[in-house]
Amino acid sequence: MPWCHADYGRADTLMWIEAVAASRRNNTAHEFCIFDAGGHLLGSCGINGIQLDNRLANLGYWVRSSATGEGVATSASRQLVAWTFANTPVHRLEIIAAVGNLKSQRVAEKLGAEREGILRHRLLAADGFTDAVLYSIINEQESSAA
Repeated sequence: MPWCHADYGRADTLMWIEAVAASRRNNTAHEFCIFDAGGHLLGSCGINGIQLDNRLANLGYWVRSSATGEGVATSASRQLVAWTFANTPVHRLEIIAAVGNLKSQRVAEKLGAEREGILRHRLLAADGFTDAVLYSIINEQESSAA
């Protein structure tokens, strides 16, 4: 991720917190931190890119290297999906993962997201553009009620 760099520091964190607060007020994103029982930061997950007119948002997650493979992203994202459908008008969540990011794709699959296809040059990484896999989660309760 472009924001994750060797010089990331306190000022970057404070700017992120300010941006998160503003996006929550504007209803353009809802970001959450993930902590363990001891209060240690494990990562974050959130919905962003909210398009209220299309009732669509992006679901993203990030887990620190020392906590990967422990179900942290899946557990937090599962809770976030339920929270999103219960507390926002969002009907469709999209997950976009780089084609080489198999761990992120596995999280999407564990969430029950449907793989829809490959998006060419969808993500800009440090070494250039990369293709991405698009997954979606639909609010099925709302679909069956309609």
